[in-house]
Amino acid sequence: METYSKIMEWVWLTLGIATAILITILGINDGFTESVSWLYAASGLCFAMFIARRFGRIRLQKMHEYKMEQMKKEKAAKKKA
Repeated sequence: METYSKIMEWVWLTLGIATAILITILGINDGFTESVSWLYAASGLCFAMFIARRFGRIRLQKMHEYKMEQMKKEKAAKKKA
């Protein structure tokens, strides 16, 4: 699951960068009209998804490490008893 999350982070980052570059090129060629400039929201959405996935993955990873630590403590406590 961790590999999938990392891959999806890179996918969203790549899409965000590519979208921003393509929209900028389109804006330079056709002029930055209202119909072109609102497309930057798509790039922003891609970057937002990248950030959400990254923080979500880090949070889940820390939670998993905490649970593993708790399980080790419980096993050690059972051995003593």
